Amino acid sequence: MADGPEGELSAGDPGAPGGPTVDGRAGPRTADEIDRPDISLIVAVLNEVDNIEPFVDRARRALDRERWEIVFIDDGSTDGTRARIEEAERVEARVRHLYRNAPTGTASAQYDGLARARGRFAVVMDGDLQHRPEELPRLLAPLQSGEADLVIGSRYVPGGRFVERPPLRGAISRAGDLLVRLLLPESWSLSDPMSGYFAFRRDLFRDRSLAPVGMKFLFYALVRVPVDRRREVPVEFAPRRRGSSKLLGLRSGIVRALVASARDAARSRPSHRISSPDSRASTGGDER
Repeated sequence: MADGPEGELSAGDPGAPGGPTVDGRAGPRTADEIDRPDISLIVAVLNEVDNIEPFVDRARRALDRERWEIVFIDDGSTDGTRARIEEAERVEARVRHLYRNAPTGTASAQYDGLARARGRFAVVMDGDLQHRPEELPRLLAPLQSGEADLVIGSRYVPGGRFVERPPLRGAISRAGDLLVRLLLPESWSLSDPMSGYFAFRRDLFRDRSLAPVGMKFLFYALVRVPVDRRREVPVEFAPRRRGSSKLLGLRSGIVRALVASARDAARSRPSHRISSPDSRASTGGDER
């Protein structure tokens, strides 16, 4: 695929819906499955060349009965990640990507990816496979049933866990958790406000005036969804098997990034919470 202008979204060829996928299996059966996904995975990556192919394969298997797409946001990788994503696009039409040549943080990358998403539901997750794609159905179920508007994968509710956690990462996580609770009251009801694995109704962000900062896009969702429309589900946080952790490498700036996200999310708090589709229907409003 020829490179487009920097920052332009690239897509696989929608004219080959039956073509091979990354591992050689059949692709989507109809063009409608490509053009009208129900679920958009928003995956910001930086130097994850060895994780792209297994991520696509595992997501495909997990969402076998769903209409889905993956929107990768490559935040200036230098290890060949962009080329590996473009290779995946050529063989899997439901993979798309955005290349950012001037990265401004994880939260803004995920927000930019969300702007390109087409699904009714969006899932924010990491591309390093520490967020296990096999848990996507559990994360999506409360949204699909109408039970919730925001579903957060928690490592601390019963059934959730860290498979492995280096002591330093644990200390960073606990300190971040305390800090967020001090700055953002919407986090008080959660067991895991530092989660990076969550799903929500995409129309929560119809307002495109945001300019998220820092590293936690979840905070911007929390201020839009009332407590009774949130759910936490257990997830396992898997150990990284390929590539190197970005969190530990950026530990000196983590506090600053968390504070920036929490404060900016609080400033972006809407004057009223976004209503659920059911409540809009009961008052005669549009469903979407």
